[in-house]
Amino acid sequence: SLGNPHTMQITLVKLASGVGAANNVGANTWRWVADVGGITHAQVTASGGTGLATSNLALPANSSLKTGNYRVVLGGTGPFTVELRDSTGAILYGTASGVAAGGTVTLNDVTSGNPLLTVTLPAAPVAGTANIAVQNNFLRFTTTGSLDTSTTGPTQITTTTPVTFTPPGAATLTVTPDFSAATQLAAKSSAQVSYRNGYKMGSLESFSIDSSGVITGIYSNDLTQKIGQVALASFANPGGLLKKGENLYQESNNSGLRQIGESGVGGRGTIAPANLEMSNVDLSSEFTNMIVTQRGFQANTRVITSSDQMLQELVNLIR
Repeated sequence: SLGNPHTMQITLVKLASGVGAANNVGANTWRWVADVGGITHAQVTASGGTGLATSNLALPANSSLKTGNYRVVLGGTGPFTVELRDSTGAILYGTASGVAAGGTVTLNDVTSGNPLLTVTLPAAPVAGTANIAVQNNFLRFTTTGSLDTSTTGPTQITTTTPVTFTPPGAATLTVTPDFSAATQLAAKSSAQVSYRNGYKMGSLESFSIDSSGVITGIYSNDLTQKIGQVALASFANPGGLLKKGENLYQESNNSGLRQIGESGVGGRGTIAPANLEMSNVDLSSEFTNMIVTQRGFQANTRVITSSDQMLQELVNLIR
């Protein structure tokens, strides 16, 4: 909103295949995380009575935890037990015991051993349950390298997921990366930017005019935008226009009222951009100027001739 550019870095981590009741990972599955200026978009949000905040929760780089709602159950009085359950609290995903206040633990899938969630206890934990929401983004590819968009499989595929950031001092920024054309091939990059709706601050560098008279401005921030249009006027009797000098003409009763509109519409002429116009100057004025210039040149030659004759007479006197 302030016109400052930001670079978004997207990191993809290939997950190891594993077998698990709810968080197993298939072959050729990748997890992607977006980061803007060191600000990682929120992937885990928390609310509840354990004293756990969003800052206490994180997804490991190779986390295979699906997008959804879960519960973190904190028990004991120290050291504590930490459990990750589904939204109903019925299924155990990962568990750890003997966690001290202020300590950090990574909960793994109890079947596959894949890392799921990293929990950092506050300095004064409170036993209870925290409701958490997880946004984890996965891409899965077929054995031929194309994107697997099937709905079946061990992990959810999210090719377009909004990523929200709040740059310091500016309005919240939402970017939606589109991975629908991504491939798993041995190439430098298979991702292409096909659309964007924001630009940094820029200044007008050049412009162009097309055959319809539309003026398109080209700015230093790569923005190309229409900034105006050249209009043409037609008259019922062009020969009745009053000549005002140079290339200027004025509407008169004899010419009729001007009809202003786009080029090529309503009998108006068209605009030929990037073309050189033939001479349309006032020939009588140009001929007059040429004659004046010629006479001046002739007068100058007479002065030179007179000076030459005077010098010649001076030489004769000396003789």
